[in-house]
Amino acid sequence: MTTQADNLTHTPGPWRFTSSFYAPYKGDHFPVVATLDGQRVHVADVANPIAYDEEGEAIDNPANAHLISAAPDLLAACEVALAAYQLAGKDTPENSTATALREAVTKAKGLAQ
Repeated sequence: MTTQADNLTHTPGPWRFTSSFYAPYKGDHFPVVATLDGQRVHVADVANPIAYDEEGEAIDNPANAHLISAAPDLLAACEVALAAYQLAGKDTPENSTATALREAVTKAKGLAQ
């Protein structure tokens, strides 16, 4: 049976976050963009979590934006590593690394239950 998740595709990478896209960065979010057919494509807005410096002033915290912008690269790396485990016959339920890779790929592709 084909499900809607079987047809999901993500915007091809690489993705990157930028301080400006359609509008100037305003401090409450970081735009994540990709380039597709020579055009910048808006992939996501990542909230700027509140962080504070030693004086109690709010500071930018782009850590989540960095992680999300790496998502296509991380998915590709997991798929390559999982394929290597499968080729070597090491993709077994007892192999915690292969299991973690398989679960990450399944989640990233929207197939997790």
